[in-house]
Amino acid sequence: MLSIIETDDIEPFVQTAYAFDEVLIHKWHVIAGSGLNDCVKRSVQDLENCETLKFYAAYDADTTFFGYFGTQYAGAYMPTIFVMPGFRDRKDEFWSEIEKRTTPTWRAGIYTKNTPCMRFYAKKGVEVARLPTPGGEAAVFEFKRSA
Repeated sequence: MLSIIETDDIEPFVQTAYAFDEVLIHKWHVIAGSGLNDCVKRSVQDLENCETLKFYAAYDADTTFFGYFGTQYAGAYMPTIFVMPGFRDRKDEFWSEIEKRTTPTWRAGIYTKNTPCMRFYAKKGVEVARLPTPGGEAAVFEFKRSA
């Protein structure tokens, strides 16, 4: 069972998460290869610029940090998601917690070079757009809450 808390303190969670995911820092992040501190700084800045952001940290039953996600616009958009490497076999459990905090239909964006997240989103929803951004091409997915 997961415990979800809403927090305004984004940086420590991003820092902890990224410190345990070398592949993200070196391959999948929008500024991959620039180092842990720069990737954390960029992500935190991007999230702090999100209008109406609600940021959630997730903990496993034994209080181990599990991951985080954020929502915007009363749960209609999810700008960020992260699951700690040791818990990735429980993504579906995490997803059900996300669904509790989103609208019945919501969207999320991801940089297309983040192929693991692209694959996961494709299993959960439908790609509805591709957009050029200064950080690279992004895909937008639409999801519908599970029955």
